[in-house]
Amino acid sequence: MMKQRFLDRGIPVITCVPTEEDARRVRRLCQGSLVLAGSPLQFSALHALMEETLSLARRKEVRIRTDLSVAHREPGLGQDELYYYDTINSLSMSGCFIQTTTPWPLDARVDMAFCLGAGSSMLKVQGTVRRHGAGMTETDNGMGVEFDGLTPEQRDAMESYLVTQLAPEEVRAMVA
Repeated sequence: MMKQRFLDRGIPVITCVPTEEDARRVRRLCQGSLVLAGSPLQFSALHALMEETLSLARRKEVRIRTDLSVAHREPGLGQDELYYYDTINSLSMSGCFIQTTTPWPLDARVDMAFCLGAGSSMLKVQGTVRRHGAGMTETDNGMGVEFDGLTPEQRDAMESYLVTQLAPEEVRAMVA
């Protein structure tokens, strides 16, 4: 169950089992999980699989799939200027992916405002557009934005949100 929750959020999972029969069972139950079978486990095979998985993920930090509304605009505009409203569908401590049909140019600075879950206060952050294109699925088009200098309070709020989204329901109940 825990493995499937990580897979559902786009986090790579490697499962090590002693037999090929166990490997088939895991592949059937946790589709998308990478499985390594063997007893004793071959460290070199595990290391190679980890290298392959991490290079495919290309991530320094854990990211999750999410569905958060975000308002974004170019910095420096007046308070009453136009915001674009789109969806953050991938979030990590270092940035987010905004699903949008109108991405800002690469290297553009962006003001963003979004809430981390129901009832939370609004986070107002700045970021830099680092990439355009597909998100976590082929149909997600938009822009990858790297956060610029989060405050300690913003980092705490983001970390708390990410932990609650990754944790099993029992842990979420204890954190809330």
